Amino acid sequence: MHDYLLSAEWVRFAFVLGIAVSMVLYERRHLTTGSIVVPGYIAVFVIHPLVIIATFLNALLTYAFVNKFLTRHFLLYGRTKFTVLAVTSTAIQTIMLRLSPSGTWLWEMDIPMFIGVGYIVPALIAHDMARQGIKTTSKAVILAGLIVLIPIAVALVLNLPGVNDLSPVSGFGNTAISLDWLPFAIALSVLASWAVAQNYGLRSGGFVGAAFIGMFMADPLQVVVAAAIATATYLIVAKFLMRHMILFGRRKFSSMLLVSSSIAWSGLWVGDQFLSIEWEQRLGVGSLALTPLMLPGLLANDAQRTSPSKVLLGLLSAGTFAVTTTWWVESIVEGIHLDPSWKVISACSFLVIYQKQVVALVRSRRARSGDDDQDDQSETSPATASDATTRPDTFDFDTSRVLEDALFRGRGLHPVPRSTRADDADVEPAPSKISETSDATREAQLVASDVSDKPRRTVR
Repeated sequence: MHDYLLSAEWVRFAFVLGIAVSMVLYERRHLTTGSIVVPGYIAVFVIHPLVIIATFLNALLTYAFVNKFLTRHFLLYGRTKFTVLAVTSTAIQTIMLRLSPSGTWLWEMDIPMFIGVGYIVPALIAHDMARQGIKTTSKAVILAGLIVLIPIAVALVLNLPGVNDLSPVSGFGNTAISLDWLPFAIALSVLASWAVAQNYGLRSGGFVGAAFIGMFMADPLQVVVAAAIATATYLIVAKFLMRHMILFGRRKFSSMLLVSSSIAWSGLWVGDQFLSIEWEQRLGVGSLALTPLMLPGLLANDAQRTSPSKVLLGLLSAGTFAVTTTWWVESIVEGIHLDPSWKVISACSFLVIYQKQVVALVRSRRARSGDDDQDDQSETSPATASDATTRPDTFDFDTSRVLEDALFRGRGLHPVPRSTRADDADVEPAPSKISETSDATREAQLVASDVSDKPRRTVR
């Protein structure tokens, strides 16, 4: 079974061209295409229409569930809202993978017939559907995908060599997470990335960076190469291009991805042509054709937004939690032995990452138990409850008296002493020097509310 109906080189070409097309649409028409990485994904699978339909179905379900249901019961916005979108789309994509039948399509003999494009792409589309509408987003995504498809279609018509060489799923190198558990690891990566950003201000290479970095820990050289490309991208864009060009927002992000893609793609070609090591095995990772192009750009972009040290700490924290927790759950489900030390690391990383949420939950439980105890005491001792209800309120604020006193002091006069509130029940209060409806009271109210047309005078 293969992930793509095209070769890895053409998939990477579509990814890079999709970034450029997305930026042109945004700059010229102010249209967003889910993300600048979405058009390339869509173009690659236009020749498999069921995948496109499944992608938009996933995006619509994710949009409806989050924006039409969850937002009615929870306050969701910003990073938190996108985290929920990403987890939802990942869950739907996982269900599609489990339920979709496999069959023959074009030159592929065994391919899932009804699954979406990636795990996060539907969430990106759903996010823009909430921002600019379902119809506008759908038209923008399809238009950008069709533009990127043009050179691919020409290559297919001309039958250029290698254009339809399939990208294999298995046998592409060592990974720390099995492909069957990759969706679960991505969901944990999304949640962990939100936690480290929300609680500590750290970044981890987007929402999926922690999962892929943890996945490649079985072959540390892959991580080293990705870090080297990310460092080079950060230096070129943040330290050079941004000093000579106006780069921010989408422009800066697209520049990061284009530079990292150029470096990684050049490295793949140079490595295969001149180096003795299998560069494709170290960096290309077969079916994950876009990972070497996209991941360093995500890391470099987060490093520019925060700092390289915060990205490193975020990757270590979120990656450790995502990988070890995936191993732990996999060992429970499949009955595989796992060293207890990894379970301890998983539990400790959870407590560190979600420390604020755990503390807030414990305090909330204690507060609820305290309220329950007070309710029980009030039910058992009705006299105490009646005393509490009949206790007089000692705080009674009289606005007119305060205004009159302030006006008197401002004019250098002394207000007439009045009786206290405790004596009001038995003793008739002394008449005020001026009444509430007097001109002095009205003047004092204007002064206090700061709406008087007269300039204030300071009386010494």
